[in-house]
Amino acid sequence: MKKYSYLILIISLAFNLAFLGMFIWHRINRPQPPFPGGERQFKENLENDRTEMEPLRQGFMQERDKFMKYLSKDEFEESVADSLLDNMLEKQSLLERRFGKKIIERRKNGILPQKPEHDGHKFKGREERPKERRTK
Repeated sequence: MKKYSYLILIISLAFNLAFLGMFIWHRINRPQPPFPGGERQFKENLENDRTEMEPLRQGFMQERDKFMKYLSKDEFEESVADSLLDNMLEKQSLLERRFGKKIIERRKNGILPQKPEHDGHKFKGREERPKERRTK
């Protein structure tokens, strides 16, 4: 039994050293944030936008729930479903338009963060793939 306890101790020590090494390596080789300079201001504005647009999002979610609940009922009239769908899409369009306007405003004021630089490993070869595979 004593043999196995030394083996378990050595394995545990190896895992602890590996974990500690990874922790130190990540601290030393910390990756650069993708949005230098304007990151803080961007995040603050994004949080403000979320609180401002929350009523619009809630309105859309309510209309979506009404639409989905109606579709799950046994009785079904296409005109009512179309009307509920139109209401839902109207609320969604208003939300998307407001969000888009906020992004345009931010870009105009120079607050939008820069596009992160990457070495292309994630998207490598994407241009060469057949278009039908990219749409799936």
